Amino acid sequence: MGTVAYNVDMNRPKFNAERKAAYVEALEKTGELVAAAAAVGFSRQCIYTNLNKDPQFAEECEKAKGRLYGRLMDAMDELSLKGHRTDHFAADGVTKTHSTYKKDTKLLLAWLKRTMPSKWSDKLQIDQTVTTKVQPIEPKDVPREARNRLREALAAMPPGSPSEN
Repeated sequence: MGTVAYNVDMNRPKFNAERKAAYVEALEKTGELVAAAAAVGFSRQCIYTNLNKDPQFAEECEKAKGRLYGRLMDAMDELSLKGHRTDHFAADGVTKTHSTYKKDTKLLLAWLKRTMPSKWSDKLQIDQTVTTKVQPIEPKDVPREARNRLREALAAMPPGSPSEN
């Protein structure tokens, strides 16, 4: 990596452009912030600090994760749709008889559920907003039978119940 610049106050190497590029490369390989930070010799706190104060660095990290996820999706696609190849040989161990391809759709589904839960989760989330408009009614507008049933229900309630407060 060449000469390492040190922070005089902390006696630690600086997280300069060269080290940021190395981190982005490690992030693209691992997909994990902590593992990539360890690979370049910095703490996760250092990475978070730089992500927050350097928008260009944050953007490069997102691009690196995007490239990794793209490769992973291609690999998952390959395994789930085409399968992985198993060669079969004759008893002599040399003559290839045929190849089979086993698809792994469970692997793809598990990965999709983990990385895109909003689209692939088994749980259904329903967001609904209900708006009601309550119109006050006058006692004279309530049918007599309903008023009598309400009086009976209130009379049957034990003392100290919420209706008496």
